[in-house]
Amino acid sequence: MTAESKFIMVSFVAFFAACTGSIDTAGTADGDHGSGQGGSQGGGQGTGGSGSVGDVPAGACSLPSGSIRQLTPSQIEASLTKLVPNISAAELDLPRYGRGGNGFTNDSERKLLSLDDVQRLYTSLSKVADKAAQSPAALAGCLTTADETCVRGFVTTFATRAFRRPVTNEERDELVAFWKSSKAADPATALALLLRRVFMAPQFLFRTELGKASSAGVAELTPHEKASALAFTISNAPPDDELIADANSGALSDPSRLASHAERLLSKPETATGLLNMFEELFRVDGVVNVSKDDIFKGWSPAIAADMASEARAFLKELLWQDNGTIEGLLTAPYTVVNGRLASFYGLTGKTESDTKFTRVSVGDQPRAGILGQGALLSLLSHANQNDIVKRGRFVRELLLCEALPDPPASVKAIPPPPQGDLTLRQRIEQHSKDPSCLGCHRLMDPIGAAFEQFDAVGRFRDKDEGKPIDARGEIVDSKASDGSFTGLKGLGQHLAKSAQVRACLARATFRYTLGRADVTEDACQLSELDASVERSGGNLKKLFVQMIANPSFSKRVASKGEQP
Repeated sequence: MTAESKFIMVSFVAFFAACTGSIDTAGTADGDHGSGQGGSQGGGQGTGGSGSVGDVPAGACSLPSGSIRQLTPSQIEASLTKLVPNISAAELDLPRYGRGGNGFTNDSERKLLSLDDVQRLYTSLSKVADKAAQSPAALAGCLTTADETCVRGFVTTFATRAFRRPVTNEERDELVAFWKSSKAADPATALALLLRRVFMAPQFLFRTELGKASSAGVAELTPHEKASALAFTISNAPPDDELIADANSGALSDPSRLASHAERLLSKPETATGLLNMFEELFRVDGVVNVSKDDIFKGWSPAIAADMASEARAFLKELLWQDNGTIEGLLTAPYTVVNGRLASFYGLTGKTESDTKFTRVSVGDQPRAGILGQGALLSLLSHANQNDIVKRGRFVRELLLCEALPDPPASVKAIPPPPQGDLTLRQRIEQHSKDPSCLGCHRLMDPIGAAFEQFDAVGRFRDKDEGKPIDARGEIVDSKASDGSFTGLKGLGQHLAKSAQVRACLARATFRYTLGRADVTEDACQLSELDASVERSGGNLKKLFVQMIANPSFSKRVASKGEQP
């Protein structure tokens, strides 16, 4: 049995381990079901430790181990829409997951689904299969008749596309035999059951990063594993025809060819959904649509929250494909991308309120700066009735400096101090933080969060708090390599843009997103190499992804004992 077969078998067992019933050959569940736990796996922010600025620890130069990776719901949707005509993601009801240990929703260590997850997955995939089977000619012209030769040819082509690699003779024969056993039913039912079988196969729902041993202790990913890894990382979708062709020919063994495909996919937003997804998740873009605010914030509405999420996505596209696409631009850009309604809400000029198009607009005299000055993040990092200096500072510390902070002790009430006379929020926080049990952590967050104070809890500019001028002076202390003072959000953005620690932290986030797991000590060499490439590229974010593809951790794995040459 090959290493791939072993891993697929293990993963398939784990996939259904949440229920005690069995899955029959058509993919239907029977028997008594257990109460399976897990599945949602929200996970923490996944930002522990520090950036890889500085020396590499001794013994920290190992390649990753081989792994299997469960496709995310969005990756399953993208795969289905390429396989089956007239299927849209809106028709599916796939289970959704929170962030895993790597800080993103593509956690490669998530391989156990709850019973509810399995049922939702099976129900959605069955609907797709049943609908597709009603139009057999759209799949293959000869499928309108129950001809075995036709089905055998269809299975070879369809399963190869579904499995993202050439289907084996054994797999093809098993699928054809399954179809033949279902032929007693009408042709549409037999075809539907066959499609269900393919969609529920572990070869479709999982992908491998195991490789084939090429030298002592090292396993190179196979060409089709590389194609899938590249496509799902950059496009969040299965490999396109060009990638598959090069995988079939063996051309992907050439690192320059792999890099060329990466650059091709990154050249336009339509084929770089994975790149956008990483930054959207990193900066919590979708979180704002679930935010509620008190009535004191006039004009706030679900429509404004949705506009803010759209603003962040449009800003990322503008930055990456119309601007210079650098870390500096990400943190300091003097523009945003808004429609008329959101521009009016922010008090920005240059658009009429009725203008529904999202276009680039200068922030003018407002001290906004890049992604940190956008309403989606500012609203999310606030309370319903007021700003949250602590949460805003912690976000920067953990997500941009990669310095994890502990949660408050159970004995400490982590609630903002209530209004107190004419004291500003900053003054109230400073009083609260004098408590010796709070001071140690608050001094690492609060001076950073204070730089956001010129923007209220819904992302609008303000110059006074409790009738007093805003004090937006900020400071980073006791960091690994980013200490310094600044004023306001614009000053914070400029300060962070100059920091090698921030660049290393974003490189680390790219590493975690690409490999689908948190980094460990043994990854330090690979991270150090990635950090150096970021510096050489001038902090270009698309080039960072290309360098990640060129990094040894992308295409090489530690060979298992049974795979040594």
